[in-house]
Amino acid sequence: MPEIMPDNSNRKIAVPEEIVSIPINRRTAVFVIKGLSASVVLSLVYFCFQNFLSLRGLMNVALSRVFLIGAWAGIVFTVWIIGAGSIWRNKVTLAFAVIAAAALIGIDRIAPKPTIPQYQPATANDIQQLKNWYQESHGHTQTSVPSLPGFSIAMLIRIDAEAPGRRNYLFDMGKTNGSRFSCYILNGTLVVSLTERTGKETYSIYAPMGTSVPEASPFLLIASYGFDGGKTVIRTLVGAKVVSSTELPFRVDVSDLAWHEEGGSAVVGASLNADNGSVFDMFELTGFSVAAGSDDLEKSMGYFQNRLINPTFGHFNGKQWARLNQGDNNMTLSSPSIRRRL
Repeated sequence: MPEIMPDNSNRKIAVPEEIVSIPINRRTAVFVIKGLSASVVLSLVYFCFQNFLSLRGLMNVALSRVFLIGAWAGIVFTVWIIGAGSIWRNKVTLAFAVIAAAALIGIDRIAPKPTIPQYQPATANDIQQLKNWYQESHGHTQTSVPSLPGFSIAMLIRIDAEAPGRRNYLFDMGKTNGSRFSCYILNGTLVVSLTERTGKETYSIYAPMGTSVPEASPFLLIASYGFDGGKTVIRTLVGAKVVSSTELPFRVDVSDLAWHEEGGSAVVGASLNADNGSVFDMFELTGFSVAAGSDDLEKSMGYFQNRLINPTFGHFNGKQWARLNQGDNNMTLSSPSIRRRL
């Protein structure tokens, strides 16, 4: 009887691989292409609308309308893309163009339209005031102010009349229902306040206008908060002089205090709600990622001194503001000498 021997030749038996394919018909491909194209255009629409909101404050109305028109064009183009292949494409696009135009015109009418700020070069008297104040402030001697982890905003400004009976905001940063850092004038007093994360507790410091804080003349205002171990320090400096400060025996939780956090923003010239503005001239605006100390002050004073060569300024009339929205990393305002450097 024949013996069946095993095959020891190590031959591999080829097994055909199963090819898995996903059928993509023309309709699906067109749908995907339309969706991707529309999403790109809609992102540009969002960009234009965000810039419209930002520019409508301190910047002029005409420039904000350029972005509003761009948003309208993006909406119309999106409808035109989606309607590709439809016999109703042109009619639907035209209808949406009319509806979008009406809606955006309504937004333009509702959105605040402040008078265009008076950007003008500083006069010889302005420059002399700035130089005189710089020399006086630069020569002021006092106990060294330490730099601390925290945040500072510095404004080279000239404050005009105060609107009575309400807050007159110079700047406001954070969230209306969370951490917030503000500076405003109320009843002849400059107030700097820090609100903790839950929005329930606010800590403020005060400096009288006219004595500690100059009126109707240029000066460098620095408002800051910082942390010294387990303590929180809030300070207001006029040049090199600390005009108000407090040291809290605990750390205030402001971990979400930033204009680039979700829901956060920063406003110059008004509150976060774009109201309660103040009347002042702003020559420069800058910021520090620390609670500014003496060394930082020396650097900033030198910087601001260099800016005294042919300076210009923007006049806030109480109804104008500049807003930094979430995602903004750099914004240049209308006046070439007024720039956000936070």
